[in-house]
Amino acid sequence: ARSQPGYAQAQTPSDFDLDDAFRIFQQVWAEYGAKEYMDTLRCDLQRTKEQASLTKSWRPWMELAERRKILIATIVLPSLAIFRFPWIAVGMARLGMLFSGFLLNALLLVLRSNPQLSGALLMWMWRQAVKFYQLASRDQGNRKP
Repeated sequence: ARSQPGYAQAQTPSDFDLDDAFRIFQQVWAEYGAKEYMDTLRCDLQRTKEQASLTKSWRPWMELAERRKILIATIVLPSLAIFRFPWIAVGMARLGMLFSGFLLNALLLVLRSNPQLSGALLMWMWRQAVKFYQLASRDQGNRKP
């Protein structure tokens, strides 16, 4: 399979080039618009800092927090909570594993007791695997060596 055209050869550590990796990272970063978002956020923070220092008030920071509430709620607050209370993160991970274990056991119990449901699930999994294989082989055929 490694001799087929389009097959990606795994690089060994001696073949690894840090400049190439950084260039690929920058391409992906630019492709998804993350650079523009970070530049906008940086300008927004700089403007807010300048306004707050001129007005000597917290109002510009409160307005920034209102505009960027999704960023604060999804990244900043959870990060602060994890760094301040790491035992909460460990406890949540343990509860998540416990819950997923219970859920998996319940699912297996239902599938074991109902052969029709089990057959339907296996058929769906088989169709998904076939669909994935067809997409992968079509993509493999479209690649140029």
